[in-house]
Amino acid sequence: MSERHDGRTVVLRMGSLGDIVLASAVTGGLGAVVFVCHARWVDAARRLPGVTSVVGWPDTPLPVGVERVVDLQGDLRARVLTARMRPARVSRIARFDWQRRARVWLKSA
Repeated sequence: MSERHDGRTVVLRMGSLGDIVLASAVTGGLGAVVFVCHARWVDAARRLPGVTSVVGWPDTPLPVGVERVVDLQGDLRARVLTARMRPARVSRIARFDWQRRARVWLKSA
């Protein structure tokens, strides 16, 4: 069963340890947040400023009924997880993967 977090902000970042650490600028600026990350990064995410609780997915059920999800991942997996939380609002990072990859490819060609 999913845990209900009415009126809460959820920050979603599933990536590597460095991604979790860099998310501290966002969590510190938002105030009290629930942080959703991969289960292996739960201990690191607990130390971020503003984080009141951590959901280590897939080991812990996702929160549902949240006010807002801040998606710092921006990929398909994050979109699916965000939809499962049924937030009232979603803020999503703009990703330019194909443009970045094209620049790297053209530079090396």
